[in-house]
Amino acid sequence: MKMKKILKEWRRFTITEGVTMQDEQLGSPGGWFSEWNNTLGSIGAHPVWRKKLKTEYGSFVQSLMDTINDPKTMKGDKDEYEKLVRAINSGFAYYSNDPDMKGLTPPFDEVVKIKLDIYFDSPNISQEDKDFFAGNYERIMDYGLRTMAPNRQIRGPRASFKGNTAFYGSMDDWYMFSDGFLPTRRVMNDYFENDYFDKNDRPPASAPPEINEPSESEETSRKMQDRADFLNSFFDRFDK
Repeated sequence: MKMKKILKEWRRFTITEGVTMQDEQLGSPGGWFSEWNNTLGSIGAHPVWRKKLKTEYGSFVQSLMDTINDPKTMKGDKDEYEKLVRAINSGFAYYSNDPDMKGLTPPFDEVVKIKLDIYFDSPNISQEDKDFFAGNYERIMDYGLRTMAPNRQIRGPRASFKGNTAFYGSMDDWYMFSDGFLPTRRVMNDYFENDYFDKNDRPPASAPPEINEPSESEETSRKMQDRADFLNSFFDRFDK
């Protein structure tokens, strides 16, 4: 098997493991982190986002498409325009904070608030999950800041990002949780304190779970065995 495929499998495994670990470390309901991450990631298929693009920014997106389809457009420029259209259509926040895009795409604050509205308005997300986020958002974001790590995403435009993102590098919207982390937190603070909690009682915060670390010798032994077990499991799939 080619090394590139092996590395992709490795990254996919670490993302899966990281999602499970973060639910445990945050003390969140099972599966909460993955659902939260997905909802705050690409929103390209969501009707609210599609309507906003069509009614408020449709002319700009159409002008980009016209330029892409113009045979006089150089290939390098066409590639950049296509990248921009994909980012705008998906709802990723990367271009929303670019001064050159001001007035042409939804601004960063609006993108984040739309995603928060989509999360809390979704009938597919349990009230338990929503309450965990609303009641613990400061602690969740503190945890995210402490766990900045190299991006581990392997698909779509986020796969090309080489910097660090919060939550062990696993966030779908890489800009919201990397260079845009502090602005994202500012928007969240405003959203909850001046909007959400005006309409809803704040759920009680939950205490983070206690993680009892074994003694140093036991911990070293455990980590060595865990790594050996993991490597055996990982590479066994490629020997079949």
